[in-house]
Amino acid sequence: MDAAKYISTLNQVAPPTHSPDRADFAVVDLAVDSKLLERIYGAMTHEPVQWRSLFEQTSWSTEWRHGPVLVDLRKASEFQKSLADQMTRHSIGLLLRSDWSMDELHAHFVHWIHDGLPVKGSLLRVQEPRKLGALLCVLGDTQRQALLNGASTWFWHDSHTWRTATPEKHEPLTHSSIPPGVSPDQLEAMAPYWLASEAQGCSEHYRESLAHHDAPEHWVLKRLLEGDQAGFKTSSHLERWLRLAILHGAGFHRRAPFAALLDEPQTTSNDRLSAMEGAVENQHAPV
Repeated sequence: MDAAKYISTLNQVAPPTHSPDRADFAVVDLAVDSKLLERIYGAMTHEPVQWRSLFEQTSWSTEWRHGPVLVDLRKASEFQKSLADQMTRHSIGLLLRSDWSMDELHAHFVHWIHDGLPVKGSLLRVQEPRKLGALLCVLGDTQRQALLNGASTWFWHDSHTWRTATPEKHEPLTHSSIPPGVSPDQLEAMAPYWLASEAQGCSEHYRESLAHHDAPEHWVLKRLLEGDQAGFKTSSHLERWLRLAILHGAGFHRRAPFAALLDEPQTTSNDRLSAMEGAVENQHAPV
């Protein structure tokens, strides 16, 4: 699949959208923000906010302070706005519109998060907004429908823009024979779709430097895929890789002096990037 196909698939499954003006529920991750539970309790003094840990009655129940919780926002419009604002700045979770009850939606997420473990001892964090679009892209149509069925509309911020997803039908709660598990192959296949979302965000951020490219998003994604293949896996490292490509052109890593620095043994990703960033500067430094 080429760069254009990854981007078009992502936009079809999880298209960009605007910040939601209304949400009934949120799933937020207490492990991401140590002050989040304090904010929930603070909101409860002003509005009728209810919440439940998604670690209830599981082997992670004692770790509930470091896991996802479901928050009922149907009578808490101010807290919903506050959460939406936080989500544009930090990847703390997602927002939902759903006509299910709190108990039904809680059961739905527990079913997916805990019964759907990809590897024993690992946790499928469906509330992870930076990777949710990529996850939806690798699920089969039936499996994706089963997951999305919990809400009529899903909203999340992927660190660059808001995205949304909707099921074909928002039906009553049922746990059919559809397995909730996500296979290792599916998890591995998520990478290029996550990079597609990064490419869209980066191409907007660097649009002036990319103005001479006919399809900036596609060009950026190809560079990010090259960076991923070279072993750079975090968004910060990949953005530094992209800046090098913007400065020195596509395929820069196959040319001197970058090729030798990239293959330098026993160095960290950060050290290799720093060496490549400084290589040209050192060449032109005054003697």
